[in-house]
Amino acid sequence: MRHVRWAPGQSGLLQSVRCREYVVALLSAGCCSLSACSEEPAGGAQSAGPGPLVSSAGAGSLQPAPSSSGPSMPGAPPGPPPTATPDALMEAPPPAMNVVLESFDDGDGQLAGAGFTGRWRTYSDGTAPITPPVDAEVVPVDGAVHVSGAGFSTWGAGLSVDLNNPSGQVLQRQPADLSAHRGLGLRARGTGTIVVELVTPATTGADEGGACTGDGCFGHYAASITLGAEYAERELPFSSFAQPEWAQSVPLELGEVLAINFLARAEAGQPSTLDLWLDEVSLLAPLPPPVAGGGSVVGGGGLGGDAASGNPFAGRTLDSD
Repeated sequence: MRHVRWAPGQSGLLQSVRCREYVVALLSAGCCSLSACSEEPAGGAQSAGPGPLVSSAGAGSLQPAPSSSGPSMPGAPPGPPPTATPDALMEAPPPAMNVVLESFDDGDGQLAGAGFTGRWRTYSDGTAPITPPVDAEVVPVDGAVHVSGAGFSTWGAGLSVDLNNPSGQVLQRQPADLSAHRGLGLRARGTGTIVVELVTPATTGADEGGACTGDGCFGHYAASITLGAEYAERELPFSSFAQPEWAQSVPLELGEVLAINFLARAEAGQPSTLDLWLDEVSLLAPLPPPVAGGGSVVGGGGLGGDAASGNPFAGRTLDSD
């Protein structure tokens, strides 16, 4: 360790100035540790300048030595600030996950999603046979359900599942809350177009336990997918669902969903054909916290026909158990 010593005969002020110059020179040259001005001038005279600097325990750090002669010279710049403790760190929320509503791996026709109760069933307008028949149990094969039929000429045929219906009776089903999710995810294949409907009390006719009366009933909020020969995964955000033009216009209440339909709809006098292989249905990852002033989701635009063509479900007869 280098020391700066006083030269005999130098005045206290001159020695203090030279001491400072020497310290600055050593610091500029990259000196790691040093102490300075550790001796008093000859004759015991007190220096008018600052007291000595001594090295601290850590290399490259200067600390003022204890002295009663006056204020100490400022030391080296302070080190980095202390690191935050784990308690002070904000943990990132876990990524949102989709909820599998049904994968058909259990081999039965009962809804498998936790918190949901219901059974899968077929339904039709009764103008042509459907497989499986409406009075038969829907049994998955190799982890998927296959529903087929052709020639449905009134309004069509499809596959449906209740979300909150332990009894299995259509008139006894209760609403389920899907408002914490942003849409439906599907893995499916087949031919033609399938209309995926959200059945709610407000769009369901009173004869099936709903609140709708008069014209425009069964105009459920819906979105369509076109099937292909190979399985494909599709996402249907609830924001893409809309009512047909002929429907009674009501808000989409995602907290009041009775069932989900997969319908091959007859359009403009053209009979429908149903060929659907359904492998999985999921609820898409939850929405972020709602924005102030938000409310019910209202779809835009029409789906499946216009007002002039009328309601294909008017006076309908449901062929379903």
